Amino acid sequence: MEAGDLDSAAETARAALGISGQVGAWWAQATALAVLGLYALERGQLTEANRCRREILSLFEGRDFWVGDFSYAEMFLARLAAVEGEEEKGLERLDRAVAAYEGRDALCWCRLQLERARLLLNLDRAEARRTARRVRSRAARAGARPLVAKAEAILDRLMVKD
Repeated sequence: MEAGDLDSAAETARAALGISGQVGAWWAQATALAVLGLYALERGQLTEANRCRREILSLFEGRDFWVGDFSYAEMFLARLAAVEGEEEKGLERLDRAVAAYEGRDALCWCRLQLERARLLLNLDRAEARRTARRVRSRAARAGARPLVAKAEAILDRLMVKD
């Protein structure tokens, strides 16, 4: 997914979904469903994206703790909310997730912040710029080149429209 090979990511997610269902790894199911949901959104398949959302929310139901990496699920749910015209709802969800990962998992935090910056592109360009710059700096210190590249892509998009 991070490398941009969505077809391979979706194929891997389908395989992971089958395996995680056999061992009861609900957290892995949530991530696999999120990847499939992001894949569906990229292809304009809203019915499939909504199915993935329902299944993720069902997995999250009754669980009020953060275990592992749920950044893909949170990114997908926020992106789908934005597609449905509920950008503020998506941003609120991302803000909660960002707060949960702050100081705990830098890569999750960066991914979530990049999604936040992406959603802010049409809402608050100055905040999108600040967020992308923070992520670029933090990711560069961690040596996370794919995240640096994604932050720079957002900053490039901001430069084109300014």
